[in-house]
Amino acid sequence: MAPTEILAQQHYEGLKGFAESMGLELALLTGSTRKPQRRVIHAALLDGSLKLLIGTHALLEDVVRFQNLGLAIVDEQHRFGVAQRAKLWAKNERAFPMCSS
Repeated sequence: MAPTEILAQQHYEGLKGFAESMGLELALLTGSTRKPQRRVIHAALLDGSLKLLIGTHALLEDVVRFQNLGLAIVDEQHRFGVAQRAKLWAKNERAFPMCSS
């Protein structure tokens, strides 16, 4: 999770090649992601086909649900409040995911 769309886009572009070489689907979710693409991302997260998601505060929306969130990396963690980070961690109902910044 990145604090700005520009930073999220940079992370996405930087990781895209690695994800493709490992056969992993990678997506980008920000405030400007259009509704049709959001629906595709939400469905892929729920069915587990989307393994890596880069995004902004858009990741905190209630509609964003993961099949199994195991690791959350928060860039510039100081720009997110404790409640925002906790909301991200709570998206795994089984256990708190590991968190790194």
